[in-house]
Amino acid sequence: AVLTNPFWVVKLRMQVQVKTSEGTHYRGLYHGLRGILRDEGPRGLFRGLVPGLWGTSHGAVQLMAYEEIVYRIQQRVGRKGGLLWGPGIASGSASPPEPLAGWYYGLAGAASKATAVVTTYPYQVIRSRLQMVPTATAMQYHGVYDAIGKIARGEGIRGFYRGMIVNLVRVVPSGGVTFYLYETVLALLGRDPRQP
Repeated sequence: AVLTNPFWVVKLRMQVQVKTSEGTHYRGLYHGLRGILRDEGPRGLFRGLVPGLWGTSHGAVQLMAYEEIVYRIQQRVGRKGGLLWGPGIASGSASPPEPLAGWYYGLAGAASKATAVVTTYPYQVIRSRLQMVPTATAMQYHGVYDAIGKIARGEGIRGFYRGMIVNLVRVVPSGGVTFYLYETVLALLGRDPRQP
């Protein structure tokens, strides 16, 4: 996150810039990096870094949710044990659970992605707000706590979830497809992720 943060700053600013009579403010990656360094100094390249570090929790939340959802599905359809570290294996069960039908894994992947998005989305809003170009007309944020306070006071809890529905529509299907393909490829290779 630390090394890639400058690229996220330039990407966001290029996405929200408006072409004016003078042209665009950022013509590309190198031009954007150089311009931010010139206008704002090195700190400008690392705007939104702290929320970006919080974003690393997204994958952990998704994997934990996936494991729990698959375990619950296995229980519901009459199979025992968890996918990777479930009680069926940990308790010394002689036989691992049978694999589920592929669509169950797709469903679990989609649901786990939705869970991760809903629980971690506020960091994306905070990071984006901090990375915006500081102007006289744009809301000025002087750090993470300032941004959290201003969003909470000005927009309420809904302010932390602006754009989340669009993001869910974009990423939930890919979460389902990813885990469906992961489990399918493992099955085709004869590998069982439930074996220690």
